[in-house]
Amino acid sequence: MLRPKKKFTKKEIKRDPLLETLYQINQYYKANKRQLLAILGTVIAVVVIVWVGVKWKITSEHDASRMLGKALISIQIKEFEEASQQLEPILSEYPNTSDGSKALFFLGLISLEQEDFTRARQYFNDYLNNADNPDLECGALSKIAYTYEKDGDYSMAAEYYEQASEICEGTYQRRSNLLNSILSYVKVGEFNKANVKIHELSGEENLPRDMQDAIDEIRGRIQLLTD
Repeated sequence: MLRPKKKFTKKEIKRDPLLETLYQINQYYKANKRQLLAILGTVIAVVVIVWVGVKWKITSEHDASRMLGKALISIQIKEFEEASQQLEPILSEYPNTSDGSKALFFLGLISLEQEDFTRARQYFNDYLNNADNPDLECGALSKIAYTYEKDGDYSMAAEYYEQASEICEGTYQRRSNLLNSILSYVKVGEFNKANVKIHELSGEENLPRDMQDAIDEIRGRIQLLTD
């Protein structure tokens, strides 16, 4: 025959530390059951929300990347209208993804190709507000400078070329932007700023011959203009 389960008295429980702890836990649970269940429900809800959020982010990044890839192919074959139609949904549907941010940069390039410099500047500036790629950030600043140069605003062009030279990681890109800033400063008569940048650029080691020749020519031009 099965023996009935023995019921421990409070006195016996107090003599056994483990049983005493279990008894206290059981009593606390009974007294706070509703609060504990509410806390547990909140924890489960938070875990579910985080899980759904992570899964959605992964899916969004994948979809945005796929759409961006198609748009880049269209840009390469100069189907700019098609590329724009492929890029714009990325902005509306996946604005907080990395590729959603890059879509702004490539829409800026398309506007530049179409010689819509005002719209190009807007796209590039919007990209800079969300930039996460140093190379594209350098490119955006350089392209903004170019749009101002095409509009004849050499003062703004010089400033943006200079900004680009300060963040570009590639040596050639940095030097090219620095040289363009010098040329723009000369065009607006900012000879002191131009000379500061000339000194900075000419002091670099292993400067290519063609860039050194350009610096010498600019120096000669400044000399003629200031005599």
